[in-house]
Amino acid sequence: MRFGIMSDSHGDMKQVEKAVEDMGQVDYILHAGDHYRDALALQEKIQTKVVGVGGNCDLMMQTPKQHIGKYGGKKLLLIHGHQYGVKRGLQSLVAHAKQRRIDMVVFGHTHIPTVEEMDKVLLFNPGSVAFPRYRGKPTYGIIDIDEEGIIPKIVSLPNNVG
Repeated sequence: MRFGIMSDSHGDMKQVEKAVEDMGQVDYILHAGDHYRDALALQEKIQTKVVGVGGNCDLMMQTPKQHIGKYGGKKLLLIHGHQYGVKRGLQSLVAHAKQRRIDMVVFGHTHIPTVEEMDKVLLFNPGSVAFPRYRGKPTYGIIDIDEEGIIPKIVSLPNNVG
């Protein structure tokens, strides 16, 4: 099973579409917030199932705050992360995940790509597809789940569009 993952698109649908094209074939696209409308707009354009959550910039609309699902035998939490202070550290987010027996957490908010394991929970932030804070390159993520386990990857896009 393959996931294409993005976060913090902030209304830049050109970058969203560029990332989706670059991802190739995926089973799901996960959008970890800040512009939930981008996830909705993307779902209208493509056949692949898009799962999104709201972020701190989505306050003016009703959005799911988190999504928990089981995929390929692994329990996944999709959340923006601002609710758990991820800019100050990941311990609170890990505690939330451990309480729910989560295997992997996909989050955003920091605009910085992160792949880290803490207390047997994989923490994955794809960075920002539109407004990167990591070496100036927009990024997205790919997660494969197979018999080897969870295989995460951060992918850089060449540059911003527009």
